Amino acid sequence: MKQPAQQSMSRARKEQEQTMLQSGSYPDDIGLLPDTFVLPRNPRERYSWSIRKKWLYTRFFEWISMFQLRFSTPKPRPRLQKALLPALAQDLHTRMLTAFAAGDLSPIAPKLSQGILTSLKSRLATREPNTSTSWHLLATLSSPKLVSYKPVVLPTSSKDKKLQYENWNVQATVRLHTRQSLQNVKKSMKRRERGTMVEEVTVLGKPEVKEVVEYVVLQKVVRKGKTGEWGLWGFAEEMTVARMKRDEARKAKSAAQGALAG
Repeated sequence: MKQPAQQSMSRARKEQEQTMLQSGSYPDDIGLLPDTFVLPRNPRERYSWSIRKKWLYTRFFEWISMFQLRFSTPKPRPRLQKALLPALAQDLHTRMLTAFAAGDLSPIAPKLSQGILTSLKSRLATREPNTSTSWHLLATLSSPKLVSYKPVVLPTSSKDKKLQYENWNVQATVRLHTRQSLQNVKKSMKRRERGTMVEEVTVLGKPEVKEVVEYVVLQKVVRKGKTGEWGLWGFAEEMTVARMKRDEARKAKSAAQGALAG
């Protein structure tokens, strides 16, 4: 009984894609780009042949996509800006976590994707009243490193070769290895002798200090040949053999369902 529903959903997706192609409008946030691949740090998996083979495969096609982005896009062609991305990722990451800890995302909101902005707002909404946190970057334990750069050209109905390369989503993944501290605080208003109200901050417990490795995903979009600015899309995870097998099984299942749906 599920097969008709799957066919209906498939037709709906095709209709939406066709409408998108005809209108020439694309959403900025289409999720983490397919085959974003981050090598694991675990030596046993990092040097596994299946992991290495998949990594080489994805890197090969990333280089092809970078070449197309740089030389096939209508002029003025976007620059890759790879050298700037590690520092930019650390800056946006620090600003985002500082704003989130303070409970005010407005200073960083224009630089965040809709997905992560919605997630952070949802988490802020669950905070207890009059509570906050204080976040600090204590140390950068290793230099930020660009580990993936993935441009994806978006589909178009145009038969003009020049127009086929004017819409892109570009994501770059940067590894950050840092030591961070997080301190919970409670805010309350106290009345002084003369009747004035002042905010009093009470520290709750000891600060939590952690060594963290994170993979920050930056994104910029190219629409009709015009290049936007880099922003923070979200986070990626390291690849593992188990996850790679799950992804491959999911792709095979999806392909089989698509074939049945016609």
